[in-house]
Amino acid sequence: MVVYEIEPAHATPVGVCPMQITTWSTNDVEPRHRASYWRDVISRAVLGGSVDLLEPGFAGCISARRLQRLAFASFDSSPHDILREKRDIARDTSGSFLLSLQLAGTARLRQGGREAELRTGQMGILDSTKPFVVSFTGTVRRMVAVLPRDLVRRYAPALGEASAPLLIDNSAPCADLVREYVTRLSNPGFDVSESAAEVLSENLCSLLGIVSSGSAAGGLPAERDLRLESLLAYMRRHASDPELTPAAAAAHLKISVRSIHKLMRETGRTFCAWLLDERIDQCIRRLRSPQHARQRISEIAWDCGFSDVSYFNGVFKQRVGMTPSSLRQSASAEAQITPLAVNSITS
Repeated sequence: MVVYEIEPAHATPVGVCPMQITTWSTNDVEPRHRASYWRDVISRAVLGGSVDLLEPGFAGCISARRLQRLAFASFDSSPHDILREKRDIARDTSGSFLLSLQLAGTARLRQGGREAELRTGQMGILDSTKPFVVSFTGTVRRMVAVLPRDLVRRYAPALGEASAPLLIDNSAPCADLVREYVTRLSNPGFDVSESAAEVLSENLCSLLGIVSSGSAAGGLPAERDLRLESLLAYMRRHASDPELTPAAAAAHLKISVRSIHKLMRETGRTFCAWLLDERIDQCIRRLRSPQHARQRISEIAWDCGFSDVSYFNGVFKQRVGMTPSSLRQSASAEAQITPLAVNSITS
């Protein structure tokens, strides 16, 4: 397998780790090996699966950047099919959503007995925890964002029930911003650090929360959907405040406390349960971040809204399955192993 390393387009500030870009091409691969090569490339750059219907003389090039469970890829290729089957899902239990932007050619998405067609300039979403088939026709150019399922569902609960391809209406509020995020993060020439990419990915998922609520309903987001998104956005911004209460949120949104609880029912969690999950998620991200490697765990807990460290340690282990210190150690070990695994790809 041939790997080309792309240098960042601009210098990165000292102390900031740029996301590594890896590019694969079929140019130096014998035609009889291109199907297996492209299957391996797709698995490394996006998600595990298989490829089919490669025409004689198939050619393809894909560039990708990865950060833990996040991935952004851009590729050009001849027509082919990508299949993700139950056996692929069984090997990959992390779960994610695929957000695709079609730049040229056509992509037909098939999942859950339903089909959707992406034409040039259109965007669509697939749930990787369910089998799907994507069939490309014409000269293919597309960009793909692989977003962790838990991150997407936290910001876009409407996608949690999706069992079929979802097309994003280009006229929906914020659809143009979603397109801009995908284009920037999937562009190999866009210089971005790991920490910046993580923040931008969260922003992207937040925008999906607005866009998907309208697309799932077949129109503009309902007022209730937007009110729920406003509530969740407020809770995320103020999650670090240990005094955050339903009453405070109600006063901010100018609605009753009863309405707050009714809105939260749509998430399947109470106000307190959702807030606890959000604080745990924020702690997890900090514990995994190299930027916070020297920060004491107790300080991280306080910064994320926990006023009792003993309570934090107990609830963290109960929900995550390991102690905060164990998670930090495992994240540090993964960070040391991952670059070696990427660089070990050879022809």
